[in-house]
Amino acid sequence: MLTIESYLEAKRLGLRHAGKAGSANTLKAYRHALQRAEYLLEKPLAEFTQDDGDRLMTLMEEAGFENAHKANILAALRGAFAYGIGTKIFEGDDPVGGIATPTVKRKLPTILTKEQLNSLYDSFEHERERLLFKLMYFGGLRIGEAVKLRVDHVTADAIIVQGKGNKERRTRLPQHLMNELHQFIRKNNVSAYVFAADAARPLHVSVFYDAFEKAKHVAAVPNELVPHNLRHTSATHMMKATNNVAVVQTFLGHERPETTMIYVQLADEDLDNAHLATFGD
Repeated sequence: MLTIESYLEAKRLGLRHAGKAGSANTLKAYRHALQRAEYLLEKPLAEFTQDDGDRLMTLMEEAGFENAHKANILAALRGAFAYGIGTKIFEGDDPVGGIATPTVKRKLPTILTKEQLNSLYDSFEHERERLLFKLMYFGGLRIGEAVKLRVDHVTADAIIVQGKGNKERRTRLPQHLMNELHQFIRKNNVSAYVFAADAARPLHVSVFYDAFEKAKHVAAVPNELVPHNLRHTSATHMMKATNNVAVVQTFLGHERPETTMIYVQLADEDLDNAHLATFGD
């Protein structure tokens, strides 16, 4: 019988018909989406019918769900029923088959100026957080990638980043930052992780999030900023400098070029604004 747990376990392992293995965050999001669908329809997945698929869309509309929320629930349901039908543990037609995914307008992320970057950097109280800040900007790193940087992945002129799906990529850093990294490692006598919570564990991401919140209020930068905006800013600056999607894709560790194309849009938007400022409407 198809249940939320049976599907998520198959998704975790990447079993046949469940798609590629999901990360802990993906599984958490899918669990929430599937539970929400069951709550709205007041029945378990195994009892869903095609009529329930249409009714679910009506219920979400009446509840005021945003398109992004609807799309997330539909994506989780499609995955669950593809697995259930493929393995024959779900009998009947796909309840969400044929339902169109709502159009989700992707909001362009806030990009920091060089002045804002400097102001934010100067507002951190401690060397460790300032070094993490530099790594995220100059390396285009996610916060999880930065805090999990291993000592043996720091070379003379680059770092080895362990990204999503445990895929590794080499990232070159400016020499002044490499010097700071090596000095930090020697000074703190760390052996496993550069930013260590203890001998065996990396620093928890919440430590940097808390420091970032304090720094952004001191620096008086936009309140909606989060650490991931450093990665967006890094990628946008590289796109403007190179105009090369493939290079930026490799730099960020994206699997698909479509994911990187948002930075082309950001660069184009900046060009449009510059033209407007120069020549008028």
